[in-house]
Amino acid sequence: MFNGEDFTGWRFTSKDGTAPNWSMKNGVIHLTGGGQPHLASVKTYGDFEMIFEWRALREKYNSGFFIRARKNVGNNQLNLAKGGEGKFIGGKIEGSKAVPELQNKSGEWNEWRVLVVADKVTFSCNGKLAWEGEGI
Repeated sequence: MFNGEDFTGWRFTSKDGTAPNWSMKNGVIHLTGGGQPHLASVKTYGDFEMIFEWRALREKYNSGFFIRARKNVGNNQLNLAKGGEGKFIGGKIEGSKAVPELQNKSGEWNEWRVLVVADKVTFSCNGKLAWEGEGI
């Protein structure tokens, strides 16, 4: 999904399509803060597996990974907020939970794996199964 160079294949949820809080540096997407706009894929996906790495560069952080969200990307979020990492918010999934104990310290990379098949979500953090849930 990410070509390591630019935002080709992605869109921002701002009305004018710009996003001063998002940038690209050395093949890495950077978010400097702020809740809006969100970064979203230009494509719509059915069943999928997404594996990605992320790290927080400060002790307190807040972001999220949205799955099967509406066009404005405000629902169905796997939380990345400090202490609530992995909790499903803005929607209903039976079986989700926050898993801060599976995350690495600020400054260290984390690997998340999200598998979505039909209404089932399997969520893993740093090689460990965090939870499985249904109802998306």
